[in-house]
Amino acid sequence: MIKKWYILPLMVLAGLIFLSKSTPNLTNLEAIDLVTSDHNFDIVRWEFMAIWKKAQARSLNLPAYLPSEKQVQLIKAYYSSPDLATQAALDPDSYALVLESFIENQFETAISKNNLTGNFSIHLPVLYFTTPLPLNLIVSRRDIIQTEFTKVLDPIPLDELDAFEVNLDKRYGVSTIVEEIGGYSTYPTMVMRTPNFRWQSETIAHEWIHIYLATKPLGLNYTSQNLRTFNETVASIAGEELGRMVFETYYAAPKPAPQPARNEPNPSIPVFDYQQFMFDTRNKVDSLLKEKKIEQAEAYMIDRKDILNQNGYGIRKINQAFFAFHGSYSSNPISAAGSDPIGDALRRFRAESPNLRVFLEKVSRISTDQEVEEFINNH
Repeated sequence: MIKKWYILPLMVLAGLIFLSKSTPNLTNLEAIDLVTSDHNFDIVRWEFMAIWKKAQARSLNLPAYLPSEKQVQLIKAYYSSPDLATQAALDPDSYALVLESFIENQFETAISKNNLTGNFSIHLPVLYFTTPLPLNLIVSRRDIIQTEFTKVLDPIPLDELDAFEVNLDKRYGVSTIVEEIGGYSTYPTMVMRTPNFRWQSETIAHEWIHIYLATKPLGLNYTSQNLRTFNETVASIAGEELGRMVFETYYAAPKPAPQPARNEPNPSIPVFDYQQFMFDTRNKVDSLLKEKKIEQAEAYMIDRKDILNQNGYGIRKINQAFFAFHGSYSSNPISAAGSDPIGDALRRFRAESPNLRVFLEKVSRISTDQEVEEFINNH
């Protein structure tokens, strides 16, 4: 006869055996998704809210009732004084929605002039919403700079971010970082509210290019680091061009006459070059990781972060995940992408293309890593 004090341990053991057989084995990435679920950003709820507000604004069709010059005047006044709506006793969010409808109309004009709506089965118009943005969790391998997993999160207090990331790093043997973002390609797209309209116009365009690509092979195959970098760099190159086009058409001040140079900088005093610094750092890290010197690469990145901050930059962390995220934007020849050939090939091809449409039609057909390699070799 089994004594009573054995009963509880046996029940616990039986329960553990049952759980081990009934609970599926999770991969590290599935486990990360699960353990961070308390911080999930509710995209569905955000979409319903944004679609409802944009539908209300669109139903008014205000661009049809206000001359273009007056629209430009209101937008310029708003970006020079973002609290203008409050001063005029208007609801700031509603006023921003009105101005967004004007700006969307200006982008549609530029898109039409570039013939980006012709001969395509689907055209989704520019529809964006200035809003507080979620955070972006990026997970990379430690032995190579490669995005393995991303998800958007609700805001996390700054003083809790390090502990949040370190817990994931140690528990799953990965490199993680939580970063702020300036835009996100939902539809309507999310765009950060900022008084810097030139930057915002390029972000609006960048996110719309993602929407444009979403039904093309490139947008449907966001599946590897190379395809991710190719996609983001296409969006950066085309978005910068389209956003600059809108800004310079409606908002750029005439260029002043050249003035005699005064107070020329002393060439003996070195000027800190952030882009060059990140380019050099990325290349060194790639070299160390290729030699399987993971700990040395991680220590080096900490040292480089400290140097950056000594030069006035508020960089919280540099690690493999940092470069996996920021290095996927390779429109600048000197950047956190390092010596990645994708950016060079895309910039050369844009220079060879007669217009933006030809460029986008060609690159949007890319769908595999092999096709990315062939594109690099051909351009």
